Amino acid sequence: MSRQQIKSNIKSIDFSTLPYSFQCRLIDLTPPHALHNLRRTGHSIYNLTSRRGYFARSLFITQIIPFQRLIGRLEKNKAYGCRILTLDEALKTPNERLRSLLVRTYTDATFVCGLAMSDIIKFLRHKMFVFQLSDSSVLKTKQAMDIFVKFLLWFTQNKKRTMIRVTIDSIPLQFCYELKTIVERERPLYHVLFKNGTFIVKYKKIYNNFILRS
Repeated sequence: MSRQQIKSNIKSIDFSTLPYSFQCRLIDLTPPHALHNLRRTGHSIYNLTSRRGYFARSLFITQIIPFQRLIGRLEKNKAYGCRILTLDEALKTPNERLRSLLVRTYTDATFVCGLAMSDIIKFLRHKMFVFQLSDSSVLKTKQAMDIFVKFLLWFTQNKKRTMIRVTIDSIPLQFCYELKTIVERERPLYHVLFKNGTFIVKYKKIYNNFILRS
């Protein structure tokens, strides 16, 4: 039998008609990277995927209550794929007992007030594309700045189309110029710019496309 004939004989099955235990088993066997798209296909599947842990396309970590409420409203809109961790949850998550709660499927992460740089790096992953920091208390020490430089070089390796955004009030001005020099020397495929009160490092092709559109 040819592949085309096999495909023609395949019939779809309504997920809701399957026994509950079988639905749960299917969700448990789904690869983590497919969970986000799967949970958008229906209300029952959306609820079932929550059994797999705490995952999203966009991760926000903050202790600012109004910001938590804003992202909380976005969480309820399945299309956004936003999830939020409070500071307490974020500090507990790296522990072995709670590590499984955070499924590392997110492609961008935003840190707003609360974590030290040594804690922030625990949430970084190779498949992330956007990193955003808005916390004036993070880059205050030489140790934190050294960690950030190592992170920047790691995050921009392999010609990834990544972007780093740090609000100007979250980064010392002299350190901005030091980072600019490091990027120009070590990562010539990336561009450093200051825009709307934000220090930005992004892949040059992304930057050029942005200039052409503006």
